[in-house]
Amino acid sequence: MPVLTEETTTAAPTFSNRGVHLDAQAVDELRDSSSLRNDIVALRQRMQQDGYLFMRGLLTRDEVLEARREITRRMAEQGWLDPAYPAMDAIAVRARDASKFVPDILAKDNAALAKVLYAGPLMDFFRDFFGQPVRHFDYTWLRSIWPGPANPSHCDIVYMGRGERERLFTAWTPLGDIDCELGGLAILEGSHHNQRLKETYGQMDVDGYCANKPDARGWGKVWGTGGHLKGHPDQIRRVVGGRWLTTSYRAGDVVIFGMFTVHMGLDNHSPNRIRLSSDSRYQPADTPADERWIGPNPIAHGPAGRRGRIC
Repeated sequence: MPVLTEETTTAAPTFSNRGVHLDAQAVDELRDSSSLRNDIVALRQRMQQDGYLFMRGLLTRDEVLEARREITRRMAEQGWLDPAYPAMDAIAVRARDASKFVPDILAKDNAALAKVLYAGPLMDFFRDFFGQPVRHFDYTWLRSIWPGPANPSHCDIVYMGRGERERLFTAWTPLGDIDCELGGLAILEGSHHNQRLKETYGQMDVDGYCANKPDARGWGKVWGTGGHLKGHPDQIRRVVGGRWLTTSYRAGDVVIFGMFTVHMGLDNHSPNRIRLSSDSRYQPADTPADERWIGPNPIAHGPAGRRGRIC
């Protein structure tokens, strides 16, 4: 079972997604690959085998906390944090509607966050891993999970698969310490090896539509999930196979995974703490990039990103 932090009790943690509790026998610890940092061949082999790399302490902790400081400062200025607590604690104001909060704008013009994600140890890692210069997406996904449900199960390929697909990787970065109560990222063990998943769901484009069928609802809506996999996590696990893997995270950790690795967020079971993290993407510089996520003002998802296809 995942490691408990010193602040937690000896009771087994509760893991859920969208309010559905996971089978405790099917939850286990992420494998820590940080000891392989200087063995790039072994890291490549492990990525191929596991579909992810959990690198504890890869990033400079003080730099990550400085990025958190800037994010929480902006959140406090906008009135999202309870002024009775230090902003760094990210304690939510209960009276405000969290659904109206737009976290991604806090990543714009944020030099402290850019330093963590696009300079230093993380970029060094990808240069070594690819063995060549790196291109990162210009769009940064900042995640804020208030107490309650987290993002459902999905693969990233359906959101950013118009360029490089096999050597495009996500880096999930906790922006602060994240214990089991706060939740965090969960990876579905071995899911990247499921060929049927890659050949069906993995061919979807959430911004695609049927150009020859103007009345069709579009690929995302046909799946009925907006890109998320249907079913609750234990159903998905039984179909795809493997266990859900997670851990308690610390500022400085990072989880790197490929486009076809199934993952999800775990619900935030804390009474008032906001979970902060970021998603950033990296690929070899000489491979084509998805046009929705590059440039000074990426178009992202929506009308500008729609693309027709023959269905």
